[in-house]
Amino acid sequence: KKIPWRWVPPPPPPLYDTDGNKIDAHGGQIIRHEGAFYWYGESRKGLSAMGYPVGVNEGWTNEGVNCYRSSDMLAWEFAGMVFRNTSVALGADQPGPYVIERPKVVYNAATSTFVLWMHLDSFSYTYRYAGVATSPSPVGPFEWKHALHPNGHESFDLQIWREPGTEDAYLLRDTDGHAWTMVSRLTADYTGVEEEVSSRLKGPCEGIALFKDLPGDGLHYLVCSYATWYYPNAMQLHRKAGGLAGGEWEFLGDIGDGLYSRLSYNSQPTFVLPLRNATSGELVPVYMGDNWNANGPGGVGNASYLWLPFERCAEESCWWDWRPWRLPWQEAWMPRQVERGADMTDWLY
Repeated sequence: KKIPWRWVPPPPPPLYDTDGNKIDAHGGQIIRHEGAFYWYGESRKGLSAMGYPVGVNEGWTNEGVNCYRSSDMLAWEFAGMVFRNTSVALGADQPGPYVIERPKVVYNAATSTFVLWMHLDSFSYTYRYAGVATSPSPVGPFEWKHALHPNGHESFDLQIWREPGTEDAYLLRDTDGHAWTMVSRLTADYTGVEEEVSSRLKGPCEGIALFKDLPGDGLHYLVCSYATWYYPNAMQLHRKAGGLAGGEWEFLGDIGDGLYSRLSYNSQPTFVLPLRNATSGELVPVYMGDNWNANGPGGVGNASYLWLPFERCAEESCWWDWRPWRLPWQEAWMPRQVERGADMTDWLY
């Protein structure tokens, strides 16, 4: 179903690496390891399947997963394509090239291994796998491990979460035709899931991203989008007490109090940076989103990024809003942090 195009704020300016090339790391996330930061994401998308119109998600694919490295979160060096589409090894009845989306990397200290999870699919989105690859180095190359339907369910958009201060890690994924988002604890080596689903929330819920309010209320917050292909829609906000295992998720409504924010400023969530406020020590969650239609409908191949800090919604500042977090618009927020040399390295977890 085609979603009518509406005007939203202009796309953020592109971010460039230290060689002057446009950063292509879409649908990904950033990890911190031994004083360095690694930004993983999909390489530039292209239409590789003939017969599909521009702007429809079937047919958009990429060569693999890119990695960028930084010591300050401001200047990013291209570390290479750490996993390639051609590295996927499925059976002869499921040939490539494949759709690779939402690459997420987690470090397993017990095995000294970096584990890459991704949504792996066919152009017609019939495989619905979670794919796994591993590497002893954060800059790869990652070696193909396997594809799976976690807990026997199909897998679309996914996210990996490691609980702060522990080695417990979880897979969250959109599943069952967008009916549910399921949460499963990873096995000890992080390459599979335990037998039981830990918790679930009602879908649709694409572009999953989490943060934990430390040292605030200690609750987990989850943002995600609805399912409208690459067209923008409202951003959902969910909350959970008592950890990710067991219990119920609480839907807090859609973030946004105007037309532009109700369309997530033409973006879709991918990750939340857990920055620390230098004065108060409180969490400053920084939203990372993909601006898929940066050049209007069908501009997926030229996608850019939206970075914005969430704002804690205290009663005195947001008395009209029942949601604990807001995402007010700030034009070119991340490029301005680069220009002024802001400290982006002080993470809470």
